[in-house]
Amino acid sequence: LGVVVASAGWWLAAPVKLYAAALAQLGPGDAVRGKRIFYAGGCTSCHAKPGSQGDARLQLVGGLELKTPFGTFVPPNISQDPKDGIGAWSAEDL
Repeated sequence: LGVVVASAGWWLAAPVKLYAAALAQLGPGDAVRGKRIFYAGGCTSCHAKPGSQGDARLQLVGGLELKTPFGTFVPPNISQDPKDGIGAWSAEDL
């Protein structure tokens, strides 16, 4: 029974590959909608530089240490920086 449950869980949670052709059909992004999702998701809560204030919280450079019973998790840099962030990522990478 455990194998069946584990297999079903894996199948349900398996990532779906997005192909370039499907992404091309999406068209340009919607900045207003993106801003709404950004604030609703609370992205700055984890991805802002620790101790930053005001507009500096929008840089999303990561580094905040979240201590949990399972260890310390450090949210990554998701800024637009092409070297240290995700600025060089393609739509497929995302």
